[in-house]
Amino acid sequence: MAFGLPFAIDQILYGTNESLLGRIDLIRKRVEPYLADIAAGRGGVPPRKGPDMTAQPQMNEPATAMNGVDVTALFETIDAVKQTPAVADFQFRVSNRWMGGDRNRSTIRGFHGACEEHAHANGPFEMDNAEPPVLLGDGAAANPVEYVLHALAGCLTTTMVYHAAARGIALEKVQSDLEGDLDLKGFLDLDGTVRKGFKAVRVTMKVKSDVEADTLASLAQFSPVYDIVSKSLPVELVVQKI
Repeated sequence: MAFGLPFAIDQILYGTNESLLGRIDLIRKRVEPYLADIAAGRGGVPPRKGPDMTAQPQMNEPATAMNGVDVTALFETIDAVKQTPAVADFQFRVSNRWMGGDRNRSTIRGFHGACEEHAHANGPFEMDNAEPPVLLGDGAAANPVEYVLHALAGCLTTTMVYHAAARGIALEKVQSDLEGDLDLKGFLDLDGTVRKGFKAVRVTMKVKSDVEADTLASLAQFSPVYDIVSKSLPVELVVQKI
């Protein structure tokens, strides 16, 4: 979710490092055509500098990357959002249909973002929901609350990786374990004082890195899914170095 990175990264872009300021100036020049398209209502995505086809063949230079993230493109995205805030507005969509009994299937085809529509290049994606036998299902797939934990784990990890890359923090390994406590009396309408969803979620992230666990935890908390979940129920986030 590079387009959604918060503006807290401003300090990285506008620090006192002269070489970084030089990069910012270069990025700004490279996104000017893109901004012109936005102003003209043509939309588009931040341009990526292509090879000079008239140049003489030469050895390829390594891409600027950290934790597998293209940092140059990340800074281009941040700069584009700062200059044209509408680029940051995204809408994600899911369609779902019941397949009988405990089964239903969600389909994800595309989304809106960076001022235009996008189809998933490798999509559409389909995800089945089911229930285990103890909850009267056939156990053919994970259930919806397990998908919530999956979404939270995935978003926390991606967010930590992206923010670490923007700050030049190397990560060697990231893994996590999640638990969600749910009391069925709420779902079954047996006790009006019991909430229907998770009453608590515990996240333990184990990260191999040279920086302190508190710093890593602060990066993970920029996660959109963490924000969605934690604003409606208590979420305990623990980061452990390994």
